[in-house]
Amino acid sequence: MSSTPVSVSRVSKRSVPPSVPKAGVEVEDDDEFADDGGQAAEDIGKTFVFRNTLTESEIEALERWKRSQNDDDEEQYPLSSKQRNVTYGDIKQPQQSVQLGPDSEALCIAASCSGNMMAVGGRHGTVRLFHPITLEPMDTIRISELEPSSTSTSTSSGVSALGSRSSMARRQTVPGGLLGSAGEGVVTSVCFRPDLRASRMQNLLLAAQGDAIVHLHVGTRVVVHVNNEEGNRINTLAMRPDGAIFASGGSDCVVRAYDEATCSLCRTLDHGDGVTTTGHTNHVFSLAWHPDDPQVLLSGGWDNRVLVWDLRVHRSVRSISGPHICGDALDIHAGSNLVLTGSWRSNNPLQLWDFRSNRLLTNLPWWQPEPDGCLIYAARFGTGLAAGTVIAGGSGTKPMVRVYKLNGPGNVELQFTVRLQRPVHALTLVQAAAGSTGGDLGHLQQGQGPVLAMCCDEEVHNITLNAGGSPSWNGGSK
Repeated sequence: MSSTPVSVSRVSKRSVPPSVPKAGVEVEDDDEFADDGGQAAEDIGKTFVFRNTLTESEIEALERWKRSQNDDDEEQYPLSSKQRNVTYGDIKQPQQSVQLGPDSEALCIAASCSGNMMAVGGRHGTVRLFHPITLEPMDTIRISELEPSSTSTSTSSGVSALGSRSSMARRQTVPGGLLGSAGEGVVTSVCFRPDLRASRMQNLLLAAQGDAIVHLHVGTRVVVHVNNEEGNRINTLAMRPDGAIFASGGSDCVVRAYDEATCSLCRTLDHGDGVTTTGHTNHVFSLAWHPDDPQVLLSGGWDNRVLVWDLRVHRSVRSISGPHICGDALDIHAGSNLVLTGSWRSNNPLQLWDFRSNRLLTNLPWWQPEPDGCLIYAARFGTGLAAGTVIAGGSGTKPMVRVYKLNGPGNVELQFTVRLQRPVHALTLVQAAAGSTGGDLGHLQQGQGPVLAMCCDEEVHNITLNAGGSPSWNGGSK
């Protein structure tokens, strides 16, 4: 190298801390540095566009990242000290209870839209039907013993095949699915289709077992259709309130939407815009349709995010960071843009969020006598006669269900606590009740509130709620 001096000042090596070279990487000798008079820097500068402000999408992405780094995001509507420090409130006992027997864990529950029955799904591929008020058993259906109808089955790709007994058994990739080995398999989610006036078939139940979604007419035990999602283990199902579309989510991190009339796949939701939104990266455990926009679906799971999907653009459009959802613990309130999340954790497990801004509004009081006393599996807003309430339950050393009165994001009162002996896996509300154990339809008696049913391991309980009332908050910003 030439010894001619150059005009660029150099920093002495002695003033710079020595760096440790990476294994297998050749370190360039500093003495071979050649000055180009700043030409390289000038050329690089020509390729950049310098801005003084960020775009709206960049600001939103930055704020979302900041919130994701802090689990204790600042509340916009903190509760008063009196409301925040409440312990149990009134302690109540279930009004009716039924034992399912040993090794008969109940994992999911749903009430029919007419209120004439409840379905409880659990281990060994069973669906049990109960009277919602008396909890008298009405039927026990083992999915592995059902005969298929002459309709077709379909895979998640939408390709149909004739529904013969042998072909349906082969399509099931998870042991214990439809027509699989008796005594195996787990029913992880159940939901009833709304009783549509134009349909001749009422009391149609959707049940998830393994990678199969079974459409079952509970009155005749006829399997109307089976959707298979090969390679997936379905954790949750959700029927849109109008009964036109149902959705599923599970272990493959994909949310799927199906046309109910044809049982065909119409949306595969697994990605975002590639800049500010993405798809899920872990198990999906909860789904919630927006009650005011039928094209919007929310999902949550183990990746500590709630994603908002828009079926019109086939992708996620925004997300809420923080909730760790392990069960049916995601809901959105009609008319108020309030999102409810229940997280399986000790610190701030029950939260209200603003749907439009994704901001945390309120941490609801969830006092526990000891760490991990009750971790939330299920949470939902009350509807119908129970409008204006929030209901949540979970598992741990002190399993319980709590019912709150929701006056607004910063005004939530704990009404009572139901203390239980077994973990609470799922909850459902019964808006109308059967008039007799024979199943004749009737109505709730005057002054009687809606019925809350809880499936708790080997037990099912119910309790009557007081009528709630609509929240006074309309979703406006602070």
